[in-house]
Amino acid sequence: MESIKNIYHDAIMYSIILNIIKIKNMSLKIINLTNFNCPNTIIEFRKKIKNINCYDKILILSNDISTKWDIPLFCNHMNYKLIFNNFKKKPYQFLIQKFE
Repeated sequence: MESIKNIYHDAIMYSIILNIIKIKNMSLKIINLTNFNCPNTIIEFRKKIKNINCYDKILILSNDISTKWDIPLFCNHMNYKLIFNNFKKKPYQFLIQKFE
């Protein structure tokens, strides 16, 4: 029963993310950081985000527990908007919007 609830919850979250993207008519980039651990997770994130256009939305996937605080701090420091995060299970998910 618990796995069905998790699947249902994930489906709702992805639906919300997709609706946000459709409403704003902006592209979504996915950055998969699931193979990295601290400090390489944030280093790779910084490298990959440089090539992303301003105002694009970015879905970040990570298995590294340090991203729970690193990504929000990074967004705050760089004036990016953290739209959504999910820490219920791995991979952790962050939806952010890049501003310059």
